[in-house]
Amino acid sequence: MKKTLISALAIAFLSISCGTDDDGTGPSEDLSAPSNISLTRVGRTAVQVAWADNSETEDSFWIERKVNNGQFLVRLATTRNVTSAVDSVGLFVDSVYSYRVRAVLVNNSSDYSDTATVVFTLPYPSIQ
Repeated sequence: MKKTLISALAIAFLSISCGTDDDGTGPSEDLSAPSNISLTRVGRTAVQVAWADNSETEDSFWIERKVNNGQFLVRLATTRNVTSAVDSVGLFVDSVYSYRVRAVLVNNSSDYSDTATVVFTLPYPSIQ
């Protein structure tokens, strides 16, 4: 619970604590969506999310996850030029997890990457 709250606060801080261009409108750079998202099971209840960085100007990447047929929620955030992260909190066997990634620059964000899905079953499953 503390990690979720800290992550949410960090994301809120990143989205409001930013500079602007000289004209006061903020950054105007177009961010390209990440691509080639892949998932790798790392142990019984952890998954590594990896992607290709297609943007040169992002400040961070936000990794969103949905459980089964739920809604996507931001689970992880990285710094610039990082192209993988491990999600190991709140993952349970017999559940389906879908992930997507977007590049973020101050108050601008890219489109989402494609979605990748993993089914947590025993023995370890194949990635879809």
